[in-house]
Amino acid sequence: MSQCTPWCAPNRRPRHLPLRRTGNRRCAFDLAIAVALVVLVTFLFLLSWRATVIVLLAIPTSVIATFLAFGAFDFTIIMMTFLALTVAIGLLVDAIVVVEAIQNAVDAGADRMAAALSATKRVALAVLAGTFATLAVFVPLAFMEGIVGRFFFQYGLAIVFSVSVSLLVAFTLTHALAARLLRPEQGVHGPLARIERFHTAMRSRYRQLVGWAVKRRYLVLACAFAAPALNRR
Repeated sequence: MSQCTPWCAPNRRPRHLPLRRTGNRRCAFDLAIAVALVVLVTFLFLLSWRATVIVLLAIPTSVIATFLAFGAFDFTIIMMTFLALTVAIGLLVDAIVVVEAIQNAVDAGADRMAAALSATKRVALAVLAGTFATLAVFVPLAFMEGIVGRFFFQYGLAIVFSVSVSLLVAFTLTHALAARLLRPEQGVHGPLARIERFHTAMRSRYRQLVGWAVKRRYLVLACAFAAPALNRR
């Protein structure tokens, strides 16, 4: 019987385990930073701590629920799946879209319950379209053939799971929390007032830009079709 090599000797751990743990810790830290940045950006654009709290609850819920799919499909917590979750944080915008629509309806004077129903119905098709467009990108990525496909199998499906759960959370948890927590915003004061003025200026410029583009739609279409040809040179 051949002697056991150091790799399979008892009470010996593979040498790559400390490196793997270090990589997983770094990915977990990056995941936490991604969540914090998304929450910060949400607050800077919505300027509502209630809406920010709803997003803060929705995103970790989507990520944690993704681990249930990991267990069902026997996925492992490796650097690729952590990287997929980190990337997915930036794609979990369903809750933000729903909260922003409900907040606008509440600010317009609608009842919170009625605003939650009407606003969710109004943006439901757009949220579904965005989610299915994301799935259309990452589902084929997960089922690529060859060695590359084996590397990206868990990566692609991890993003698919998290984005799908995000859609469910946006239409259930986010909807319910928005109906209970959101209040009409009376305006902001202090340093946040400058951010609000910046938002108002952006909306005004955007309306002007859209009006200019609609009046010259044939020119805009010509530029859009000409852009790919110019990039080939």
